[in-house]
Amino acid sequence: MSVDLCYPGGKRTELVHRLVAIAFLGEPPFHGAEVNHIDADRGNAAVFNLEWVTSSDNQHHSYEAIDASVREIIIEVGSSLIRMSPVGNPEIWAQNAVATQFNKAVDDHNSALRSDPVNLTKGGRLKKGRKLNDGMDLKAPEGYVGGRFRANWHISLGVVESVTFDEVDPSGAETTAALVAAMSDFTAGQMAYIINNLPYAIPLEFGHSTQAPGGMVRVTVARFQQIVLEAIRNNQV
Repeated sequence: MSVDLCYPGGKRTELVHRLVAIAFLGEPPFHGAEVNHIDADRGNAAVFNLEWVTSSDNQHHSYEAIDASVREIIIEVGSSLIRMSPVGNPEIWAQNAVATQFNKAVDDHNSALRSDPVNLTKGGRLKKGRKLNDGMDLKAPEGYVGGRFRANWHISLGVVESVTFDEVDPSGAETTAALVAAMSDFTAGQMAYIINNLPYAIPLEFGHSTQAPGGMVRVTVARFQQIVLEAIRNNQV
């Protein structure tokens, strides 16, 4: 932010933060001194947020803001992929449609019995022989484990890894926490890869699951500019 200072015969433009620093912190303590915004917000020219620093120190603070922005971008991209990743629910699979409907009918039948006091004991339970004890098992493909796809998103620095993991993380919380931790020392200029090597990753990306009909990567890429702008605003780059 700058202001024009007018005087007879002319004017000059000065930066507001520099004028505030001179007024409250005193004249620059050495030749070439620059004003640093302590919280990295260049719009915050409050005196408590300003300090005189060398040009190299000021540049270092700028690099820190850039690093923080890049870390935030990568973390949000990875978190978005994790959040949108489908978690298998056998109850909605086509092969289990009949079993799901049958089990619901059994539950509805028993619930209806409980609504009639004639069917209940003094303790409020269904009398012996009234409850329908029946059901059909839900089947999943051999080796299927719910939440494994989310748990297989991981960050790799400098190299494309080909590993897979057997852990499951239906909520995605542990996987997101691991992503944040891996980015703690990341700096701009390094190469980061967000990877999921499970063989069904590509089918899921292209509509195999009704939980993510538009995929995960494509949706995240579509909002990438928004993610970048938000990170820049947050870190005042």
